[in-house]
Amino acid sequence: MSDGFRPHISPEESPRELTVRSVVIGVLLGALFAAANAYVGLKVGLTVSASIPVAVVSMAILRALKGGHILENNMAQTVGSTGGSLAAGMIFTIPALYLWGEAPPLGTVLLTTLLGGVLGVLFMIPLRRFLIVQEHDNLPYPEGTACAEVLKAGESGGDSAKKVFAGLGLGAVYAASFKIFGLIRDGLHAPLAFGSYRTVLAIDAIPSLLGVGYILGIRVASMMMAGAALGWLVLAPLLWFVGDNLSGLLPPADKVISAMNAGELRSNYIAFIGAGAVTVGGLASLAKTLLRFASSLQGSLARAGQASAKKAQPKRTEQDLPWKPVVALGILCTGALWSFGIVGSFWGALSVLIFSGIFVAVSSQIVGLVGASSNPVSGMTITTLIGTSLLFLAFGAGGKVGMVQAISVGAVVCIAACLAGDTSQDLKTGYLLGATPKKQQIGELLGTVFTAVSLSVMIPFIILLPTEAGPVLNLVGADPGVPAAVNPDFLAPQANVMKTIVEGIFNQDLPWVLLIIGGALALVVELLGAPSLPFAVGLYLPFSLSAAVFSGGLLRLFTNRRFGKKNAEQGVLTASGLIAGEALLGLTWIGAIWASSKFGEGNISNKPLWDSPASADTFTLVAYMGLAYLLYRTGSPSKKNV
Repeated sequence: MSDGFRPHISPEESPRELTVRSVVIGVLLGALFAAANAYVGLKVGLTVSASIPVAVVSMAILRALKGGHILENNMAQTVGSTGGSLAAGMIFTIPALYLWGEAPPLGTVLLTTLLGGVLGVLFMIPLRRFLIVQEHDNLPYPEGTACAEVLKAGESGGDSAKKVFAGLGLGAVYAASFKIFGLIRDGLHAPLAFGSYRTVLAIDAIPSLLGVGYILGIRVASMMMAGAALGWLVLAPLLWFVGDNLSGLLPPADKVISAMNAGELRSNYIAFIGAGAVTVGGLASLAKTLLRFASSLQGSLARAGQASAKKAQPKRTEQDLPWKPVVALGILCTGALWSFGIVGSFWGALSVLIFSGIFVAVSSQIVGLVGASSNPVSGMTITTLIGTSLLFLAFGAGGKVGMVQAISVGAVVCIAACLAGDTSQDLKTGYLLGATPKKQQIGELLGTVFTAVSLSVMIPFIILLPTEAGPVLNLVGADPGVPAAVNPDFLAPQANVMKTIVEGIFNQDLPWVLLIIGGALALVVELLGAPSLPFAVGLYLPFSLSAAVFSGGLLRLFTNRRFGKKNAEQGVLTASGLIAGEALLGLTWIGAIWASSKFGEGNISNKPLWDSPASADTFTLVAYMGLAYLLYRTGSPSKKNV
């Protein structure tokens, strides 16, 4: 323990921590926020930390059950927060398999998620004393520190949980109004034309993206909007202008540009430029953080070398799970990935061991400095995919089999890196509160196991939309031979980028010019001193999604200026509720479609039950502005707000 530091609960005390009810509450909340993160991540390619909302809701539940201790509340948060991180790791990679028409069995999805998550927790355990304790003054772990403050404040009461539940109700009701009843639209679209200049502007007027933008804040939201503006205010009009004066085809399209609609223009050109930008942006983010990591590691080792080597019986707050079983279990997990054929071969297992070991340490260091929302997991996964793909090709594993194995390795590493970041934040919270580390580590493993089971069922269920004729792929960008849903809900942007990279390495048939242009754009943004990854994500995504996220970022800016930063942060709880509310309604609606197709007449669809009225655009604009106003009022210091 660092010199002079005393946790909130003394090491000499032995309060309740790892109890049955804390685990049950954590598992249930983990499944809830995992669903929310999976839902919004498949839409927009970004996820948000669930630690604080889980802590707030579990606090309210334990208070209602009477007698909950702060460390028991911390354990519920520790178990529950794993859900969001597992979901992030899954939706960044595993949907790529479905895009190839390779729907993996439930057991494969479960083992990939479970073993990847367990590896992330296990590899983090030996690093705890170094990163959390010795680096206490140098690594703030923003979410972990904030979560500890929320839990300490909750000891004296508060209405924070009401904000989460209010947001959840608002999100569900709003989503039902457009998804089920057709009272309003889920977005607004407007063509824009001046002479030969033409483009399409749009916004997805839905609660989840408004909430995501509010949580991310104006800086990240503005960077995303900058990428979208470049794509649809510069590149799209330029392509249409060129296309109007071009009689032939411009590869990789098989249709003349002048005859393309906005969706076709994006899928044939702008998406590839965006994919190149995301790749370079992810790698640039990783490179910068690796340099920061190396510098911090060097200083930490120097300080550790100056410390005394005295040993004593560890206090309760210094007890970790023993390292020998941890190492043995990690090796066993890697062997299981090989023996069950998930990573294909010895080389796949070796890739998992090497890349997971490296990126778990890097991930923990990064989230300690800049928080989980800025963790460049995409860059780590891209690096893993490039290294693994080249290794597989060198040893003769080509074709779709090799690509599937490469994505599987990337999925395990991505999930491990995400869980390492979450585990680090939770251990920081526990360190500040005075929790027992080994009990928290057991809680992380329990949360990983239970959430992996729920996600393994949930993700295929979301992706494969059931109909009378059988399941159809509910993702954009699938291979031509794979059936696609008529009205797909999910773009799976990160998984599409991963799929594109692996295909390019194995097949050597990518439109490299477009990818290089995108990469060059990301480098230009980096040279301007701005982070290129959110810019690249905005360029890759449809304009409507980035515009919705930007509206949330603007709302956060206005709330900060009107009510102050501290009050505006209360809106994060309501924004998290909006995301969860829409996700739950969406999953319930998908479940109704599935039940109707399997047990009924199959006459329920994911379209509104009746057509929207002619004035739907006006109703939609008013409803969306009303929703934004309610979120804005959450930041008011008045007790009468939402």
